[in-house]
Amino acid sequence: MRLIDTSLGFSAGVMLSVAFVELLKPSVDTIGVHFIVSFLLGVIAVYAADLLLPHDHMVGEVVLDDFRTRMRASLLLAIAVIIHNFPEGLAIGSATAVEYSLGSRVTLAIGIQDVPEGLAVALPFIAVGKRGLALLFAVASGLSEAAMALIPPLLGGLAPQLLPHLLSFSAGAMIYVVSHEVIPETHNHGYEREATVGLLVGVVLASLLGAIEV
Repeated sequence: MRLIDTSLGFSAGVMLSVAFVELLKPSVDTIGVHFIVSFLLGVIAVYAADLLLPHDHMVGEVVLDDFRTRMRASLLLAIAVIIHNFPEGLAIGSATAVEYSLGSRVTLAIGIQDVPEGLAVALPFIAVGKRGLALLFAVASGLSEAAMALIPPLLGGLAPQLLPHLLSFSAGAMIYVVSHEVIPETHNHGYEREATVGLLVGVVLASLLGAIEV
C-alpha cells in the first residue's frame, strides 16, 4: 500500500496543478467571475455521479475472506476509477479545443498520472487471480477518458463561447475528485507522509510541464 498511496498522492498533485493552473486560470482570464457557475456545476456533476452510480472508494486493500465479496469490491473499485476519469477526459478535450499547446500540456500531465490510477484498477483484480479482468478494466478506464475528451471539441464547434466554461467545469470536477476521494484514501493506511511527498512532487512536475511550450 505504500507504493499505491505514494503514487496516488502524486496523481492528486498532478490533477490539482492541472486544475488550478491549466484549466481554472484560463477560464477566469476569459470569463471572469462567471467561471463560478460552471465550476460549481462540475462539482455537482461528480457529486451526483458518486451518489447515483454504485462504486467503491478508489483504493482499498483486498483482504476480504469471501471470493465473491472480493470480486464485487474489485468491480466497484474499477467503476469508481472509470467515473473519476470522466473529468480528466473533459479536461483534455476542453484544453485542446481552446489551444493546441494547452491541450498538449494537459494531456501529457494527465497521461503521467494515469499510471498510478491504472495500478489502482488492476491490483485488486490481480490479488484475486483475475488478470484478464485487470486488463479489461484498465483498458475501459482509458477508453472512458478518451470518450469524454471528444465532447468539448464537438460542443466548442457548435458554440465556441462554451469553451472557457468547459475549462472551469472540468476544474471543478477534478478538484472535487481529488479532495473527496484521492487524498482521503491515501491517508487511510499509515503512509500519509509518503502520500504528501508524492502530492508535492506531482504539483512540481505538472507545474514544470506547464512551463513548457509544446
